[in-house]
Amino acid sequence: MKRRNFFKKQRAKEYNKGKFNNPYFSNEPSLWQKWRPLVTLLGFILLLIFTFAAIVTSGILRINSITASDIKSATKEEIISIAQTQLNSRRYGLKQSFKPVFNTQALHDELMEAYAFETIQINIDKHNLHIDITERVTGVVWTSGDQYILTDLNGIAIRNLTDEERASIQSRMKPNEPIIESTTLHDQIPIIDHKNPASIETNTKIISPERTQAFIKIDTVARQMQITPLRFRIETPTEAWAEISLPEYYILFTIEDDIKSQLERLQVLIREQEDPAALEYIDLRFGDHVYIK
Repeated sequence: MKRRNFFKKQRAKEYNKGKFNNPYFSNEPSLWQKWRPLVTLLGFILLLIFTFAAIVTSGILRINSITASDIKSATKEEIISIAQTQLNSRRYGLKQSFKPVFNTQALHDELMEAYAFETIQINIDKHNLHIDITERVTGVVWTSGDQYILTDLNGIAIRNLTDEERASIQSRMKPNEPIIESTTLHDQIPIIDHKNPASIETNTKIISPERTQAFIKIDTVARQMQITPLRFRIETPTEAWAEISLPEYYILFTIEDDIKSQLERLQVLIREQEDPAALEYIDLRFGDHVYIK
């Protein structure tokens, strides 16, 4: 009769119930232990995305308004329009009205290229974008063909004139016609007409600072003597002489010489003329030798 091994059967039952661990599988992690780091990472990423989306849509970091300092060479509306266009554009997939992605340098460069200001400070205070502008001191209006350029005292082209400014300058160059007032240009800013037109880019030097100051001084002295120049005309920016256009005739003078002495000679000469309006030109370039036609 075959003997039964009750001990073996008992141990088998206990093993099947999980009371014993197989030494070859005792260190194997469970399924949760395998996936827990990945699930934790995904949960953290989802939390970050949710938090970021909540911040973006909540408006906490949104620019809602734009202000700019008062300037003469451009209107506030023009400056604000440029800034608003940038706020509506996208960077990194988000509108730049979201403060963390707003590109301050890009706006600074665009404004400087368009208007050539002296300085531009851009600050964000809470939900407001403020643009603080320091203008260059204007020197003269330079006309070259169809171009009308505003320069600073260093002779550097600041910007092209607006339609309103252009109309005002053109009216000043036409004798016996009403002058159209400009809200941004001084009504006595000197006008220099370049006889040999050439295309001019902003932020480039047109004429030397010394020449710019000389023309301003000539214009000032002439007006003090009741002589109202319509415009100055020159062949080249470095030419030693220039022309003053008056309503009736024009005057040729030397830029380097004492302009006050030249204009004083002109005053004496005009008083001696029976009909100054009949003159074509007066040439003051040769000292005491004055030529009249």
